[in-house]
Amino acid sequence: MTCLSVFIGQCEKDLVNHRVLSDDTLLLFQRLSDNDKILCKPVIDFITIRAVSKEINMPPDIVFKPQQRISVCRLIPLLFALDTDEPAWSSYMLSNAINCLSLINGVHFSEIGIAFLEVCCKYSSPLNKYMYNFCVDLSREFTIQHRKRLSEFVSLESWGDDQCRQLPSVAFLKYTLVPIDSYTPKFILQTIIPLMRNECFEEFIMGIKYLFEDSAYKQYFLQYLEKSELSGHDKDLISMVVV
Repeated sequence: MTCLSVFIGQCEKDLVNHRVLSDDTLLLFQRLSDNDKILCKPVIDFITIRAVSKEINMPPDIVFKPQQRISVCRLIPLLFALDTDEPAWSSYMLSNAINCLSLINGVHFSEIGIAFLEVCCKYSSPLNKYMYNFCVDLSREFTIQHRKRLSEFVSLESWGDDQCRQLPSVAFLKYTLVPIDSYTPKFILQTIIPLMRNECFEEFIMGIKYLFEDSAYKQYFLQYLEKSELSGHDKDLISMVVV
């Protein structure tokens, strides 16, 4: 019997190198326990035949750990080459991928978000025009298909260690997934800082200008900015471009 972590590790290796799963890796899938097969089936079906599985009626006593679900979810961003500087996707494929991820037993949408963020963090994915557009399209597909579950992304606001949070791709992906009504001044400042010297900074700023039309919001933002450890030059720059 194949251990789940060994199988997922081999899947990640295949997807990073070739974007497909090898015959040997698919043989490992057949050797998983019945429970682990159920956990992985929606994603493996999508990767191998681009099909969305039918929903599986799960026995009530089967419970998977969050990290197990996250590890399976990580395969989808790797399929879309999110570990590179040029992710490849289409709206149709992204829509079907989200449908397949939602079929993972017990999955919480924050776990799907964490899977994408972990890939960006592990591979230091750059935020360029391709990644920027991918994040926007990913957010749009979640909004179209699962608007009632968007609140599950709120916890992503505080996700990640200091190193991950300073990656522009991680900061922007979190921004696109976290619901708009959770765009606190503190969160927006935490997003701005990693993006300040990124090629997508100006486009990002244009997208958040409307937030500062609220005078109370602008005041709280400036208070957080003043208390930050940024240099005087960076504080002045942020203040100038956002307000």
